[in-house]
Amino acid sequence: MEGKKYLKFSGIILVIFGIAQLLLACFAFAGGGIAALGVNAGGDSSLVVAGTTAVLGGAILVVTAAFNLIFGIMAVKNCDNAGKAKALRVMGVVLLVLAVASLIIYISGGLAVVVGCLVDLMISIIYFWGAQKNVQSL
Repeated sequence: MEGKKYLKFSGIILVIFGIAQLLLACFAFAGGGIAALGVNAGGDSSLVVAGTTAVLGGAILVVTAAFNLIFGIMAVKNCDNAGKAKALRVMGVVLLVLAVASLIIYISGGLAVVVGCLVDLMISIIYFWGAQKNVQSL
C-alpha cells in the first residue's frame, strides 16, 4: 500500500490533536461553568455570556476531538488494510470538508486561529492523499 506512511503519520497527528482537544474542552467546561455561575456571586451578565460561550465552545471541541480520535485511530489501525482503503478515503473527504468549513468560519478570528485551521487542512490533505494512494494501489 503506497499511502501507508501518509495515513500513519496523519493518523498519529490526529490522535495527538484529539487528546489535546479533549483536555482543552475540559478546561473550557470548567472555566465556562465557573464564569456562567458567576452571576449568582454578584457578577454581571457579560460574565454569564462569556461562560456560556466557553461551555458551547467546549462542546464543539469535544465533537471535533471525537472525529480526530476516531479517524486517527482508524488510519493508524487500517493504513495497510486494502479492505478499508475506500472507507479511509471517505473519512479523508469528511476531514477535508470540516477543515475547509472551519477555515471559512474562523477566517476573521485572527492569525492564530487561521494558522490552526491551515494546519488542520494540511493534515486532512495528507490523510486524504494517503487514502487515495491506497485506493489507487488496489
